[in-house]
Amino acid sequence: MKTLHLFLASSINDLRMERLELGNFVRILNDRLVLNDAYVHIHMCEYISDEVALTRKQDEYNKIIQDCDHVMVLFRNSMGVYTKEEYDTARQHWLETGTPELHVFFCEPDGGRPDDVSKFLLHLQEHRQPYELFSSVRDLKEALLKIIVRQLDFPAEVVKKDRQTFLNGHLLPGI
Repeated sequence: MKTLHLFLASSINDLRMERLELGNFVRILNDRLVLNDAYVHIHMCEYISDEVALTRKQDEYNKIIQDCDHVMVLFRNSMGVYTKEEYDTARQHWLETGTPELHVFFCEPDGGRPDDVSKFLLHLQEHRQPYELFSSVRDLKEALLKIIVRQLDFPAEVVKKDRQTFLNGHLLPGI
């Protein structure tokens, strides 16, 4: 079975609901992918053991990032130090090995950008790291579906009909 490992990084509080919805989406998607001998293993803080670590818990997350095929970094109202560290870990590992692919998504907050978000956007510009804008979790699901379909090696037909999305004839709810 072809397994794709994806790490989902964001501020623990800022985009919690979006992370959980993406996790649910991946579980639904896996029900369709398994028919093609494919599976997406999503790694996110909610799904990683919270037992005491030998070092910092963040070190365990960083190791998982290095073993992933893709890392999605999401931010809107804050760019926490740990999310930035996850981005930096993924980028450094990519520079050294060519993996993981790094995907950055930004949702413009209402009322202007906080300083940490503005600094991170400058950090991205310095690294020439592109990012995509999103306005809803639906946008993130569509982007994630494109990443998965591109990466997994099987015939995938994505069809949009009547405001619904189908993968190989199977409905993907919420996208």
